[in-house]
Amino acid sequence: MTLVTIRIFLLIAFLASLSFGDGDFEAGKKAYEGRDYKNALNLFSKTAEKGDPHSQCALGLMYGHGHGVPQDYKTAVQLYIKSANQGYPKAQYNLGVMYYMGYGVPHNETTAAYWYTKAAKQGYTLAQNNLGDMYREGHGVTKNRPIAYALLGLAGTGNDENAKEDQEELTKELSAQELKEGKELLANPKKLWGLIDQMQTK
Repeated sequence: MTLVTIRIFLLIAFLASLSFGDGDFEAGKKAYEGRDYKNALNLFSKTAEKGDPHSQCALGLMYGHGHGVPQDYKTAVQLYIKSANQGYPKAQYNLGVMYYMGYGVPHNETTAAYWYTKAAKQGYTLAQNNLGDMYREGHGVTKNRPIAYALLGLAGTGNDENAKEDQEELTKELSAQELKEGKELLANPKKLWGLIDQMQTK
């Protein structure tokens, strides 16, 4: 298993998972699924300009992948930021990926952890898994294996099979005390997020 498994959404699957009442956005989804990228871009742009975080994130993915537009990581990041600042977890997660990988922004693992945390708190399993891996290895955060165990456990509860595998591997590395602490944090998410907030503000 790689240090941090980077899982950027396949755009079609991502768009299919979205639900938003705006007719232009829904038409944009259909256009994209039909590979009419030019029309999808125009339609998403209309709703993005209205401030819709779903459309802003969808546009970010199009720019990030170069679908219908020249690939432009900086523009993708700008769109993710607009969406993420409205609390949209998929954009927060993708922004974490961009900072971790250094796509369109300087590589910064601390900032990646910040955005992963935002998404993870909303139950976004991919963010919980990546953040768990970061706490497991001490990348961008202070190494803490009980926290890593709890985060991977949360992601596994959300049916992230990779997280389940990661947690099983980590369990073999933990001391009895670390495993006890990890299980306590997993059983008490409020305590887990409080500890993470405390560690990230140091």
